[in-house]
Amino acid sequence: MILSIWLASFMAMALPACQVLTPANVQVVVGAPVTIDASQSGPGDDAGSDFCAWKTPAGRFIILGVYSNASIAAARAKYAAQLVGAFGGGPAARAIANVGDEAQYRDYAGGQKGGVVVVRAGLFVVTLEGPMERAEILGLSNFVLARVGSH
Repeated sequence: MILSIWLASFMAMALPACQVLTPANVQVVVGAPVTIDASQSGPGDDAGSDFCAWKTPAGRFIILGVYSNASIAAARAKYAAQLVGAFGGGPAARAIANVGDEAQYRDYAGGQKGGVVVVRAGLFVVTLEGPMERAEILGLSNFVLARVGSH
């Protein structure tokens, strides 16, 4: 029993969000230099959550949240909670195929460039948002999933 709990915890560990994507990875996609905003980066309130925020010179943010979970049931519950947090009260998000086990995306409201995606892949839930085209956000999401899954 103790071994299975330890194994589940070990399998759910992820790289810190600021190591999953580097400033260079983000810069290529947003087309502008970025710096890490340490005040908005680091472990979250939930056990197993970590965030990284990159800022462009124009003051726009790219924010990555990585949530590791000990079970599929916990990951599904975290995914459902993140959907409400990311999309509650706004236009409906769209389901996205070929990104993780389940994913939803929505463009920012009000004509701002960018959007947000929430993805569940196995034990991991990832949120990613920023001033990027939909295809760029989804591409970065797949890159993030490959990085957290290989760790």
